[in-house]
Amino acid sequence: SGATFNLDVAFTDETFGNAANNPLFLSDDYVLVNAQFTYEVEDWLIGIYGRNLLDERYAARRQNFTNPLGPDQILTPGEPRSIGVYVERAF
Repeated sequence: SGATFNLDVAFTDETFGNAANNPLFLSDDYVLVNAQFTYEVEDWLIGIYGRNLLDERYAARRQNFTNPLGPDQILTPGEPRSIGVYVERAF
């Protein structure tokens, strides 16, 4: 039994979205901060977590293509801030 705390900080530098390193497809850098606190007693585990605590806006994925008007892209946004609680029981 006992408590644990985890903190995760990840920095991603700006990146190009295509092999030609076209500045039109340059993504900004970003920092993601995640945290988790758990408490275990007997066969119960109670936890609270937070993901993307700074609510950073970033592109998790991008697809580049060219259309008749020029280069374009489809961005998949990264997950927004989320906070949750969970309970587990071992048996």
